[in-house]
Amino acid sequence: MNDPKSSGSDDIAVLECKSHSGECKSHVDYDGDSDGDGQWPFGHVDLTEDPPLLLSEVNSDYMEYCKNKLFIASKADIGCGNYKVYKEKLEVMCGAYIGEGTTRSFLEGFAEGKKLGPGTIVFNDELSLHKGQLDLYNQTSCEYGKQTKFGHLILAGSLENFKMWVKSKACVNAKANVPKGRLFAYIEHKEEDEREGSGYIVAVNPEGEVTVKNGNGYIIFSNKTFYHGSLKNGKKHGKGIFEFEEGDVYKGQFVNDLRHGRGLRKYVDGDSYDGEWKYDHKHGKGVYKFANGKERVGEWKDDNLINWDKEEVGGCGMMWG
Repeated sequence: MNDPKSSGSDDIAVLECKSHSGECKSHVDYDGDSDGDGQWPFGHVDLTEDPPLLLSEVNSDYMEYCKNKLFIASKADIGCGNYKVYKEKLEVMCGAYIGEGTTRSFLEGFAEGKKLGPGTIVFNDELSLHKGQLDLYNQTSCEYGKQTKFGHLILAGSLENFKMWVKSKACVNAKANVPKGRLFAYIEHKEEDEREGSGYIVAVNPEGEVTVKNGNGYIIFSNKTFYHGSLKNGKKHGKGIFEFEEGDVYKGQFVNDLRHGRGLRKYVDGDSYDGEWKYDHKHGKGVYKFANGKERVGEWKDDNLINWDKEEVGGCGMMWG
């Protein structure tokens, strides 16, 4: 019997950024796209030449001002969150650590675990970026970001805030023209993580970047995929939680980046599978629960149910032949 749910990922489903008070204030369709296709811009933008820019929107004094800054940040990136607190932590309290992987190659010269210094992060409103037309905001912000030492920084602080950012079409489109290696996110570790409570700066890209190579930490992607849990050599290994692009969530054991051992996958349509996994496939004993309350209990092999109980648990005595 074929598995009612395959292990592959589905197309990206676009969700809108929400704050505690309602819609994200930055919820504007900057690119003028009204068809709601929600296509993720990173990795699809031709950066071989800069887009046309109305130079009247770029101020030479602000360009010079940005040369003395490490990052440019936007208050509109997150509909909620303590961005002022994160800015203070980075500049005058404890600084941050660099995420592992390619992030290090993009942040050469960054002083880990040390205060960045007052005013080293410039906010968009300091550059009068909101006084002009919104369709010029992205390009102007990108030009100012090129002058800073490292580029653009999303002051998310938590995975939950970063999820809101990456699921907001407006927030994502605002960074569509930022070159690779010039967009970063600030994420803080939780109590059970390595360097409890410390902040990490990681590059934002579709390939994913880890906060730490070994121990408990995060893998951050730009395509609505996230991981929080045990890591070994930069890969998912041990217990953790993985969220897929379409919103499915797997909580359980991993070996060398693959679901392997015991785990529970909850699907966005309300179905779930709780049981054994082998090399990223349902394999062994498990229970598949449907959203309507019915279940299939049995043995799985390579995502297929090969042996199952005759009577459907939770059903009306229906027999599986």
